[in-house]
Amino acid sequence: MKQNLMIQWYDRLTQGMRSDVDLYLEEAKKHKQPILELASGTGRILIELLENGIDTHGLDLSGEMIEICKKKLVERGLSTKLLNINMSDFDLPEKNYGMIFCSRATLQMLERRKDLFSCISKCYEHLDNQGTFVADIFIPWQGIIENNQDQWILGPVVIDGKETLVCQSTNKYDIDEQLQHIMYKYELYRDSYLIDSMIENYKIRWYGREEFRLILEKVGFGEISISKANIFPNYNHSYIVRAKK
Repeated sequence: MKQNLMIQWYDRLTQGMRSDVDLYLEEAKKHKQPILELASGTGRILIELLENGIDTHGLDLSGEMIEICKKKLVERGLSTKLLNINMSDFDLPEKNYGMIFCSRATLQMLERRKDLFSCISKCYEHLDNQGTFVADIFIPWQGIIENNQDQWILGPVVIDGKETLVCQSTNKYDIDEQLQHIMYKYELYRDSYLIDSMIENYKIRWYGREEFRLILEKVGFGEISISKANIFPNYNHSYIVRAKK
């Protein structure tokens, strides 16, 4: 079966992204092991933690990304527990994680509010008694204010030998439902000829800071902090969430 074009180029598209890697590495160093990463993907952060001696497990809905991560682990002489399961409904034998985290606002890709609540509830169940849930979120106010809807915006352009991948995106905003509709277009060129392309559509649900705090409190978290963080260069309103069990 042909591999998803975005997944095939994912590591090259995200090359150089360090802000969240460094953030979660520092967070992980403060907590008891093992640690669990939700939506661990191809291991961009997970492998960095393992290489720093931090026992980290991962789960992801994409079997293709899990397989890429496994190959990278073998190449580096590393091993860990990787699970191909949905982060909104998981039940692992380990209920002693010192930290569970989710990067790149992936939580907001859970379109239904009940799925977000289920995911955070599952995290609470799998944390050690003093464990911490850590995640980043954003609100796309900048795009809404600038009214950049229906405009194609050039994203990463990755050159690898004779091949070039061009990524573009366009947005629509449903303010009443707090949903950002994003369409990504990937075009792969070889020697200036288009040889492959694909379209991906996502719905990203955003939450206000206090709204997110209330969800965490309802799940049962006690000590909660939600502070501004410079994680997403295109979004001024991004935050790091820390919630202790």
